[in-house]
Amino acid sequence: MQQSTRKIIAMFLSVIVAIVVLITFTENVHAEEGVLNLPNGIKYTGEVKDGKANGQGTETWPCGMKYVGQWKDGKLNGQGTEISPDGGQYAGQWKDGKKDGQGTESFFLFGKSGKYTGTWKDGKKNGQGIEIEPDGGQYAGQWKDGKKDGQGTYTWTSGETYVGQWKNNKKNGQGTLTQPDGSKYVGVWRDDKKIGQETLTQRDGRVEHGIPGRISKFTKWFFTMMFL
Repeated sequence: MQQSTRKIIAMFLSVIVAIVVLITFTENVHAEEGVLNLPNGIKYTGEVKDGKANGQGTETWPCGMKYVGQWKDGKLNGQGTEISPDGGQYAGQWKDGKKDGQGTESFFLFGKSGKYTGTWKDGKKNGQGIEIEPDGGQYAGQWKDGKKDGQGTYTWTSGETYVGQWKNNKKNGQGTLTQPDGSKYVGVWRDDKKIGQETLTQRDGRVEHGIPGRISKFTKWFFTMMFL
């Protein structure tokens, strides 16, 4: 009885293996190396299935743009690198032809380079990421639809640092601005402007309070520090 059961199990496993092999063969039987000449002078070289880019391949544009990576049904899907004519590039994950997932983008602005490393969705920076701007400033924090949005830290080349909330690329909400000498401004911001009650902790430890717009020892000191 046991021997008969073992034979049945062995036959069952053999059938399963055969089915898996057949499915794998069927999926890849149409995938082959090829060249696709697309509209507007675009050329694709790589794996092709059912007349579309599928698998690993390279696409080049007349303008000098180039993509090397994975494809699915004619769209960029999976891991890949896009290189721009000016030397900028994006290396990371793609979905349905758009940057989506984890990736790093290097770019140039007025001859200076910048870099973003973080998450993307629908072709835009979304989620957590770090960007080093061409002027040397650095932002580390949350993004939404390509803009600084949420909690984040921005550091200027002067040594100033802002830690707090952002919306639409501007300081919005509660935040702390720290000067290079260690003095701190704590308050609420709206579209990069201070509003409401504010607190300044000077480098010697003294604390002053005030309201933006009112003339006081606090505001005189603060603006003196800002514009020296």
